[in-house]
Amino acid sequence: MKEGQLEETSYYYPAADIREFVRGLPVIDAHEHIIPKLPKKRYMIMTHDDSFDWEMFDKERAAGFESTWFLLPDEVTEYTPKDADIQLHFDKSWGPLYMQKERFTDLGFNPTSCRIHRLFWRSDNYDFPLLAMNGFNIDTSRIGGRPYFPVIFSRMIPILEIPIIVADRPNNYITLWTPADNMESVFKCGYGPVMVLAHPTDVCIDRNMVSCFEETVRMADKYGYKIVSLRQYMGLIK
Repeated sequence: MKEGQLEETSYYYPAADIREFVRGLPVIDAHEHIIPKLPKKRYMIMTHDDSFDWEMFDKERAAGFESTWFLLPDEVTEYTPKDADIQLHFDKSWGPLYMQKERFTDLGFNPTSCRIHRLFWRSDNYDFPLLAMNGFNIDTSRIGGRPYFPVIFSRMIPILEIPIIVADRPNNYITLWTPADNMESVFKCGYGPVMVLAHPTDVCIDRNMVSCFEETVRMADKYGYKIVSLRQYMGLIK
């Protein structure tokens, strides 16, 4: 991927519906994001973006762990394995959110977690309510270390944000980045959960990125992290 002008994709936001949804939530005594109680055990959530990689999927099954696949609407097909954790990678250039979700449900999947291309993130007061009002209870689009429930106008939006803290490294300075310069430091200091974004191999090659997949698997083993999918992790905190 070459450096150059970044262009924002336009997207129609149902502003009146979003405002009504937020105003309909109960007012609480909070003026900042709410941090939930999380498992004390060390977990690493392995996730992949864009397309499905059968080789990576088989490698994970052979290693005894499950991951989450955030797939673009055109990348989920009748051949996508039904037992995999398949979630929506929201591409605003593709069409309305409800239509993208319908494509998944038509193929037998029921996505309740979402990841938006960060280049396409508008703002918290638009994107969080839009996802929540369309039945998504988990988002993992932002960059950071601590999961939180967003608070807008003293109302808690019913969607848990679990930020990405480790990702593939770009050779060009594009929108993808990771907070830690030294990936190992995240594991060494005991962050939990560690949300990993590891693109499929062909995507890393196409975008000139260095994959973090193998390294994060090694770090999980070295520092005692259990590797899980997003749906497995959410089953621990309900």
